[in-house]
Amino acid sequence: MIFEDARQSRDFVHVSDIVQANLLVMEHDEAAYGVFNVASGRAVTILDVAEVLIEQMGLAVEPEIVQKFRAGDIRHCVADIGRISTLGYQPRVRFADGMAALIGWVRTQSAADSFEGAARAGRAWSSRLT
Repeated sequence: MIFEDARQSRDFVHVSDIVQANLLVMEHDEAAYGVFNVASGRAVTILDVAEVLIEQMGLAVEPEIVQKFRAGDIRHCVADIGRISTLGYQPRVRFADGMAALIGWVRTQSAADSFEGAARAGRAWSSRLT
């Protein structure tokens, strides 16, 4: 289930790239007390996320795009990584590769399907806002 039209975008970054950024900041005196965006600097649509998950998990499903909007949600959120790049930061893990690693880990886990309860709670919370 995907809200809006599934074209909203986010900036996904792999944890190893975050580690890289933290190490760079610690190694550069000029970065002391600075504020840096740590991200991939690339937009990925929510539809792209769904398609990668479906493909890499080998599922035969179609995303349900509900055309409903959530209060307070933003359309696009992509970071400018220019400042951290001056320290040598360069995102190394591509989105699809990070997802493949995540899916590999997920396959070693077990979980209960709690979607209906979460959706019910979301609807109840949303109705209080209107």
